[in-house]
Amino acid sequence: MQNLKKLNTELKNHLEESKKRLINDIVQILKGENVDYLEGKHKVDTKALYFEYEYDYLDIVAWAVDKNGEIITDILKLPGQ
Repeated sequence: MQNLKKLNTELKNHLEESKKRLINDIVQILKGENVDYLEGKHKVDTKALYFEYEYDYLDIVAWAVDKNGEIITDILKLPGQ
């Protein structure tokens, strides 16, 4: 339980430090900017965006999928460098 509390505190601190960059990155993803689409795929193919929190390293990752649920972008690590 103590480890979970410590991890939650670390996540909160990490998000607070990076929130401006994170918000900017999310806005760009929603606009389809700064997204690397896989070969033959484009912004118009996007049907859903997925965002996931990886608790091991406090990373947030995102990717887009098409109407079939196939990943159509490179996986993005947020906030970007």
